[in-house]
Amino acid sequence: MGFALGIDIGGTFTKLVAMGEDRRVLGESRLPTEAAAGPAALVDRAAAACRQLCTASGLDASSARAVGVGIAGLVNSTTGVLVAAPNLAGWERFAVADAFAAAFGCPAAVENDANAFALGEATLGAGRGCDPVALITLGTGVGGGLVAGGRIVHGRHGYAGEFGHMALTVDQGPRCACGARGCVEAYLRSSHVVALALELSANAADSPSPTLARALAAGEATARTVGEAAREGDPVALAVFRQLGRYLGVAIANIISAFNPQVVIAGGGVALAGEVLLTVARSTALARVLPPLAADVSILPAALGDQGGVLGAGLLALAHEPKSPGAG
Repeated sequence: MGFALGIDIGGTFTKLVAMGEDRRVLGESRLPTEAAAGPAALVDRAAAACRQLCTASGLDASSARAVGVGIAGLVNSTTGVLVAAPNLAGWERFAVADAFAAAFGCPAAVENDANAFALGEATLGAGRGCDPVALITLGTGVGGGLVAGGRIVHGRHGYAGEFGHMALTVDQGPRCACGARGCVEAYLRSSHVVALALELSANAADSPSPTLARALAAGEATARTVGEAAREGDPVALAVFRQLGRYLGVAIANIISAFNPQVVIAGGGVALAGEVLLTVARSTALARVLPPLAADVSILPAALGDQGGVLGAGLLALAHEPKSPGAG
């Protein structure tokens, strides 16, 4: 049976998968990204790790039909070049598709990591059987993707789906990494979850639980920490996610109004808070869109966890076989 390789390059880890033509996972692995060493070094290490993965899974790495790569940043879907990479310093203008095709000896397809995540969820996850499918990812940054007719919607150059840079306010609110104020990302990125927890714990009538209070005081709190506290009923954490839910709801309302999807999926580390976040987001979003748009849209958590991106990369490789370096 033929197979393809999927690679999801994250800021901390790079995930790898071998996927059969029946979309079954034949093997998986991960390695530290070590972005500071540069993109060429990661390509070499990823190629070596994929060969090891294939050997362990009883596959011949040289027989892979294609490799799919998801990477954070703006990717030109035609050229396979990483145009901008705010979380991968020094990677800008790197020809990702050409480098991976040369290293693996097979065609390579490259997408923004949120696009790959969206494809994974639309095909194998919470959006399975739905069309169109929109995904918003909430983590270190906020991204997104749209899948229609089983294909990623790219826009003119491949940059569609940057939901994190829709505006919730005009010239107000926290400053985003892009430099503007009021972006969705500025309100919903993981660092803002912690900042909001600190702010509310200092001013709230109810005190946080001892566990959350210690984490905040020690500077060890993360969005996951706050989310876990909210699921356990911590009053401050619950207040944090009720506020975040309203922000997310407005963002989702904008997505629904613009694209009329059948389902909007929320994924990423911040979304692991689950229904604590999504209950408020649903009610806010559906109250802000025209009734016909609200009537048959679902707002769901991602189903594939942190595997959504790498599975989407594998699907990308199975579906697309772009030209090899020097072809055409």
